[in-house]
Amino acid sequence: MRSDRGWLCVKWGDWLKASGAVIVGLVLDIAAHGLVPNATGALSADGVQVLAPSAIVTVGLMVPALLGFLLITFGLLAVVFVMLQSELPYGKWLKGFVFGMSFGSIWYLGVLESTLVLGTAFGRELVAGLSDAIPILVMCVLLGGLVGTQGRARRRQPGSTVLAVPVVALCYLMGRYVAYLVFHIESGAAGHPVGTLVWTSAMGLCVGLMYWLLEPGLGEASPARRAIVFGGVVYGIDWALFNFFLVVLFQMNTLDLMTRVGVDVFSVMLGVLIAETAMRAGKRPS
Repeated sequence: MRSDRGWLCVKWGDWLKASGAVIVGLVLDIAAHGLVPNATGALSADGVQVLAPSAIVTVGLMVPALLGFLLITFGLLAVVFVMLQSELPYGKWLKGFVFGMSFGSIWYLGVLESTLVLGTAFGRELVAGLSDAIPILVMCVLLGGLVGTQGRARRRQPGSTVLAVPVVALCYLMGRYVAYLVFHIESGAAGHPVGTLVWTSAMGLCVGLMYWLLEPGLGEASPARRAIVFGGVVYGIDWALFNFFLVVLFQMNTLDLMTRVGVDVFSVMLGVLIAETAMRAGKRPS
């Protein structure tokens, strides 16, 4: 992210266009949750509620709370897009598609984890995950078309294609198993070890691909700064909001969620730092 082309220099008209895209995404998300049965529920395969409703739901404030939470989440996604997009080497519509697929995939896989942790119905979660992923994708494509700029050609750092994705994925995988086995966060590691390994590996690869696709938008900075910006801002804010979205609907162990998000964010930052440092070391003349 460059200061001379950053979000502070965006015209007010573009912010209004971005707000319009956010509203479209919000309306689509609400409509999708209305069309998908039990999209905001946590039901087992035999239809039993596996989590108690939150106090917000109990007092009848679920709808305004969800609207507010989704507005904040989609709004922050739009801000991150504006921060990154000028440096991304894609056409403006493709920028939105790449950004939307990156975050939509994270949300979709995140929903599927509940089948391992809570025993919710896998088929329901496959469909329910789309009720967030598709609106995110549509919103981001609109953001690209409305406020995106034509990408500038940028040559990737040598070895980034081969190195970055598996390094970030491996750090995510290792961090998650530390969380499973040392911090004892809620997981399917004991009851569903194979499924948990597959899910954790898939999520790690997804985050690694997100980094590889979006890292040009981080601009020129030190490996440490780029790791913090990607892990803590680009990925971290969205992943925290995804996890704490559950608190709006259900009675959740907040400390467990904080540990889960904290370990994931640290692992991703470490992976990016290792990949960035290795790529720069390989680029130096011998």
